[in-house]
Amino acid sequence: MSILSLSLVTSCSSDDDKGSASILGKWHHHASIYDGGTELHDHECATKKDYIEFNANNVYKYVIYNTSCAIDDQDTFTWTQEGNIITIESGDLQITELTGSTLRLYDSEYDETFVFKR
Repeated sequence: MSILSLSLVTSCSSDDDKGSASILGKWHHHASIYDGGTELHDHECATKKDYIEFNANNVYKYVIYNTSCAIDDQDTFTWTQEGNIITIESGDLQITELTGSTLRLYDSEYDETFVFKR
């Protein structure tokens, strides 16, 4: 199980410029890419999306909702960033794409890429 699993509309605006994009904020899990295929994330709740959040105080949070839209799982960890590497207590993730609307994180331990959208 990957560290994101344990922890867990393209825009044309200028926010999508790589130089101005920030990892800070809330990101909804969109898909996972592994074994040559893409699997869209199945949000169990119809009105709330599972998410991760990177806060400026180096707190990383993930929240997963169940079919009743209640929080099924959540946790917080510390995180740091050096270049395109994010370290979340239990391991490193490589930022392979960061725009105003899309975040892709590669987990080399599991050879899996996680796609998140704002």
